[in-house]
Amino acid sequence: MEEKIVEFENEGEKIKGVLALPDQKTEKIVVIVHGFTATKEGPGNSFVKLAKKLAENGFAALRFNFRYTNENFTEFEKMTISSEVSDLKLIIKKMKEKFKKIGLVGESMGGIISVLCYSEKINCMVLWYPALFLKDTRVGRWLSSKEAIEELKVKGYVTGYKKSLNKYFRVGRKFVEEHKKIDVVPKVKEITCPILIIHGDKDLTVDLEQSKKMMELLKSENKKLEVIEGMGHAFWDEKGIIRREDFINKTIELTLGWFKQWLK
Repeated sequence: MEEKIVEFENEGEKIKGVLALPDQKTEKIVVIVHGFTATKEGPGNSFVKLAKKLAENGFAALRFNFRYTNENFTEFEKMTISSEVSDLKLIIKKMKEKFKKIGLVGESMGGIISVLCYSEKINCMVLWYPALFLKDTRVGRWLSSKEAIEELKVKGYVTGYKKSLNKYFRVGRKFVEEHKKIDVVPKVKEITCPILIIHGDKDLTVDLEQSKKMMELLKSENKKLEVIEGMGHAFWDEKGIIRREDFINKTIELTLGWFKQWLK
């Protein structure tokens, strides 16, 4: 396996990523899409592990940070749903120039971004606990709270805290407005490629019911929902105390199996 640092430019801003390549030339790539306040490493380093597994099995894998996303949250206030959709569409276009087959892995909010970017260019999808209906997630409930609405009115942003990194971040006004209005249902109904959804039954951030609803909406002939018992959001245990390696490993195993079956 070889890893390369790659960069893309969108609207004058840099998108930085890591491209993992298998030892043998391949025409298949999986693009890994991170979620809200996450990065190209993935929760519990899961994207690094997934990319390695994919490369070992003959797939190229690209993991990247959206514009305005880094570990220090220095520009996070500029992040919007539309900016992330724009970034991913650009990356898909660039990857289609080099690879014949493209798969997507969308994690949490990366799930809705992946769905919004779906087109005939995408041959296969796997979504990890996708936040499809954002206003009905923990983030959506927080941004709709009385305290958040008041802070947004006074400061023009809402302040959040990411426990796993012990860092504060700001959510800008445009994201707050967008997440309330976005309608993902028409795009879900467009998806015809094979699609796997993986979700824990103890997820308190994005309820499992969101994935069940997506399954009902999907028109794809090859669709599957895998429910992992005891798993909370982003591989945490049900109490949100321990991020469990067995949950990560199971999710990667299911993801790899899906691409081996359908991304041919």
